[in-house]
Amino acid sequence: MKKRKRRIIAVLLCWMLCGTTASGAVQEGEVTTTIRSGEVRIRMHRYGDEKKEKGWEDLEHILPGQKITMITEIENLGENCLIRYQMTAEAKSNREIPISSFSGIPGNCVRKGEYFYHTDVVKHGETVRLFTAFTLPETWEQGGEDEIRIHVAADAIQSRNFTPDFTSEHPWGDQVIQKVSGKTGDQLRILTPRKGTCRVVLEGDDIITVPDTFFAEFGTLVPGDVIQGELQIDNRSGRPEDVYWKLETEEELLLEQAELWVEKEDGTVLCQGSPSEQSLGQFAFLETYEQNEKENLIFFLRFPEDMDNTYRLRESTLTWTFRAVSEDTTVPAGQESVKTGDNSHVILYGCMAGGALLTGILLIKRRRRRHG
Repeated sequence: MKKRKRRIIAVLLCWMLCGTTASGAVQEGEVTTTIRSGEVRIRMHRYGDEKKEKGWEDLEHILPGQKITMITEIENLGENCLIRYQMTAEAKSNREIPISSFSGIPGNCVRKGEYFYHTDVVKHGETVRLFTAFTLPETWEQGGEDEIRIHVAADAIQSRNFTPDFTSEHPWGDQVIQKVSGKTGDQLRILTPRKGTCRVVLEGDDIITVPDTFFAEFGTLVPGDVIQGELQIDNRSGRPEDVYWKLETEEELLLEQAELWVEKEDGTVLCQGSPSEQSLGQFAFLETYEQNEKENLIFFLRFPEDMDNTYRLRESTLTWTFRAVSEDTTVPAGQESVKTGDNSHVILYGCMAGGALLTGILLIKRRRRRHG
């Protein structure tokens, strides 16, 4: 009889511990978007011959009416831009030198006030001429010596998100031109922002993020740019999934100027404001996606037009993290599965634990009686 009771107690213990199992599946996947700001940067070149084989050298003993080759050009080292420039010639004797002393000014330039404006966009890597020669007025008397100083200054402004009015006396409006200081982008890569797409696939026990080129790297930003992106959620896991999302940022100086908003296809706004405000390091519930359900999320990242050179050549990242939570529950035949939010499984586990403890006590007492 004693042996039989032990078998019954052992079988009872095994059933209580192994009869019900519950497991929750949690997966995470992330993708990082790199955001870079560009710069507007130009460099001036001057040559003393038509073939541009000889750099400019100061001359002596020039005569009134003598045409001097002085090829002056601007090279664009940064973003596509528009250029304006001014040149003046000053005599130590204070004699007037008219602007007509400069020749070879391109036909696509218009003079407004003190400046000549290039009406065409100068692309990255291109070089444009400002003028080609200088001539002292023929009316100057040749007696005595004089010293002539020629000054040339050029400004550049991004062409993207900026529309000049060349019919106005001030084609660039009230734009403030800043001098560039600090680091320069010698290896500047020009990549115009486009729409980027990232597929977020829930498949099996994994979340797979598949960004395209323009989602992983949104190009080189300039003031006024608006980036558009799309997140495509696709549940292929074979079960309903609760999906959560989290946004994290790095290098807040650039992104603090931006405005981010994310919305669903139905127009529901998930977030709006500065990316750094949304970067709280916490997951937010997105949606429960049924098996084979798909949804597209659209987001926009806008940079203000009044950003200045403080934000040039900056790099920042947006890290999107997605978490999928599903619950798979296996129960003995004839019993219902435990659903999220149902406390009956807590009571069941309590009974199991209590039963296991009671069985252990009975076994110990049995042993004590046998050896007592």
